[in-house]
Amino acid sequence: MLLERPGAFIFLGMGDSPECHHPAYRFNDSILGHGASYWVRMVEKTMPAN
Repeated sequence: MLLERPGAFIFLGMGDSPECHHPAYRFNDSILGHGASYWVRMVEKTMPAN
């Protein structure tokens, strides 16, 4: 995708476990807060409310 359109991948680590699209992959819901916090902080930093 990034060869066609500008963008970025954000890899939110889940430790030593099978990667996405692997049959044994199990999403760890406890990391959702960390991911949401990352995006909120990025927006706050790049688009501060004045």
